[in-house]
Amino acid sequence: MYNCISIASSEEGAKKLFPVLKAWNHPQRTAWLLMYFDMIPVTIIDAKMAEELLHVIDSIDTDTFIWFENFEKFETVDSQIFEKVLLKVVDKIEKSVCQIRFSHDFFQKYAGKFSGKFDLLGKAYLQQDEMQHHGDFTRRGLKQLVSMDPKFLLAYIDKMYVQREEHRQQTHNQLKFVWDLDVPDAIIEEAINMTVSTNLYIGILEHPVGIFFLNLTDTQEPKAKKFILQYITKYATDSEKMNAIFDAIRHYMKSFHEEAFHHFLSLNQDVEFFKEIWWRGNGGGVHSGEVNFGELEQADWLGVLASVEKYPNQLDVLPIKAYLKEKIARAIRWAEVERQRRFANPDWPF
Repeated sequence: MYNCISIASSEEGAKKLFPVLKAWNHPQRTAWLLMYFDMIPVTIIDAKMAEELLHVIDSIDTDTFIWFENFEKFETVDSQIFEKVLLKVVDKIEKSVCQIRFSHDFFQKYAGKFSGKFDLLGKAYLQQDEMQHHGDFTRRGLKQLVSMDPKFLLAYIDKMYVQREEHRQQTHNQLKFVWDLDVPDAIIEEAINMTVSTNLYIGILEHPVGIFFLNLTDTQEPKAKKFILQYITKYATDSEKMNAIFDAIRHYMKSFHEEAFHHFLSLNQDVEFFKEIWWRGNGGGVHSGEVNFGELEQADWLGVLASVEKYPNQLDVLPIKAYLKEKIARAIRWAEVERQRRFANPDWPF
């Protein structure tokens, strides 16, 4: 197929081949024509040829991949060719005619061409991400759109983490770029709250809110830390939000945990509220070999207690310390039961 269509790369070959392809009655005619437009030299492009390209886009009725890079040469005769093509593609996808995919860096490279048509650009991004979630794997395209309109972050979160139930548990997305941009804290806060409100958390695995804090760079971390402290200040009595934010800290910002934890304690020393937070997760995880889960739990609670004991105002946290000591004592008893059971039955699976 490529060898045949490659004759379109010459001016003479392109002129001869086009009427043949246009008149060809074949199921792959549109695909061949798209390849033809990819190959033709800029010297034969005129306004009529640009119209022919748009007609071919109109005729797409099967799943297709489009390289917008090859449409740059048409801008010499139609400065709005990108907008016209994108409008047709978005309309086809919206009407479920077919799936039309772009190259992975389309939004990163060409977002600037749609500054006056951001709604169209945003709709196209959400469509593409829904069809191929890893298309913009590094989220550089999304970063470009959010830099143009910070509120698009909310549209993205709503589409991917609120409306799409099967996507809500996606925890390895890369949205740390928000700390590189001048995105108002209020927008980041709303995006995080949207993520929290649609994800019931019971301490298992990572909470999706971690997508904002995963693999922070040295320049991103200070801004993220400042935001988190403000977030804790505002929501220190909201267990749902505290569970989410401390899960993110526990998984992705371990060195910051004690500072954030002590800040929380300065705002809320209610022991009953303290019990609502999964300070150690749920204790689950992947373990190999012989594991005494009582000992694991004991170690976790001892770590929490050690941090509480470093809190400056010890009188304020006495009830919390008493609660933690109860948890540790219970874990010690559990660990001893585990050891006795293993001794009595070495083949016991757990």
